[in-house]
Amino acid sequence: MKTRRTYADPKQEGFDFGGWGQYRAQYGAPFTSESAGGFNYDRAREDRERRERQAREQEAREKQERESRKRQNRESRRRWQYTGRDPREVLEVGAYATQTEIRASWLRLVKVHHPDHGGDAEKFREVQAAFERLRTRAA
Repeated sequence: MKTRRTYADPKQEGFDFGGWGQYRAQYGAPFTSESAGGFNYDRAREDRERRERQAREQEAREKQERESRKRQNRESRRRWQYTGRDPREVLEVGAYATQTEIRASWLRLVKVHHPDHGGDAEKFREVQAAFERLRTRAA
């Protein structure tokens, strides 16, 4: 952070209002309107640049988060990808089964094939994918 410069008091003896060049030569610092009590354009520019930099950084973070969510969604879709078998065959229901029958069959098969209860993880994923396919079709 820049330290704020202090300038001589114009009421001080020996201060000459002869011009900006003389002010610069006399005090070794460029004259700014702030030193005369006015608006500081340098500070305003620095503030604007800081806000723009923060906005760019925020935008970059948001873009990275969006890319991360897209990647997670792709991985999730890949994980529950359809196996190619007929979902009704996987869930062991008929062609004209209702949503209630499909859900009951799904619950029964999930209990049998759940990996936490000694079932096959691959079969469990297949049952889940089949149920998702039938559920989204009916919705």
